[in-house]
Amino acid sequence: RQTLVNALRERAEHAGAQIVTNCTVAMIERDAGQVEGVRLRDGRHVPANVVVIATSPHAALKLLDDAAAPLRAVVDRLVPAHLACLD
Repeated sequence: RQTLVNALRERAEHAGAQIVTNCTVAMIERDAGQVEGVRLRDGRHVPANVVVIATSPHAALKLLDDAAAPLRAVVDRLVPAHLACLD
């Protein structure tokens, strides 16, 4: 499993992705509807024009400002699915 993770990370970084670990995102910063980066809990700004949010939809909404109200209406109607991977 770790081999796959390492390979994905290597390919992403080779393509220009910046992967930041061992930190907490406080908010996704946007301007005029466009992502500008993320603000970390320690106050650092990580610039980005694309952000991958790997968390639940409700947790993701907490990272967005009030301009995400239309998205909130969609998320509030979601029904959780509990899945398992059998390998």
